[in-house]
Amino acid sequence: TSARVASTDYTGSGYDRGHMAPNYAIAVCYGQEAQLETFLMSNIIPQRPRLNRGIWKNLEQIEIRKYAQELEEIWVLDGGIFEGNEHLHSGVNVPSACYKIIVDEQNGKPRVLAFIIGQNIEGTEDFNDFLTSVNSIEHKTALDFLSDLPDDIKKRVEAQVPARLW
Repeated sequence: TSARVASTDYTGSGYDRGHMAPNYAIAVCYGQEAQLETFLMSNIIPQRPRLNRGIWKNLEQIEIRKYAQELEEIWVLDGGIFEGNEHLHSGVNVPSACYKIIVDEQNGKPRVLAFIIGQNIEGTEDFNDFLTSVNSIEHKTALDFLSDLPDDIKKRVEAQVPARLW
């Protein structure tokens, strides 16, 4: 069976339609046609307003206005962590938290910023409060990130928890 998620599934739910690939950044980097694709429901997950309109949006702004401009190239991976059993009235699963992994290559070596940001935040927290390791995200999602890296580099990079943003 297949599931269909409609924009109306979010109506009255208390959750925003949270973009994973941010429409503003996609528009700046890839144009209007690509931006329109960010509104597909496959790119949307439930996010509480304080997360979506606050720290998540601000982190996306840093991605596009700072990292994408100052660094040669970045890769961004993000999604939901589903540890609870919460659903919208339509049955759409609600993540307990969202993760974001930003990868950059500096002097030929990869470096990462990894975040786990829960749904129940105040919205005034500092980005650095949510820094974690890729290993932690992998543990919570059962996904394997950075799998193309050589094992010794992957092990080192995925264990890193930077003290602060770049």
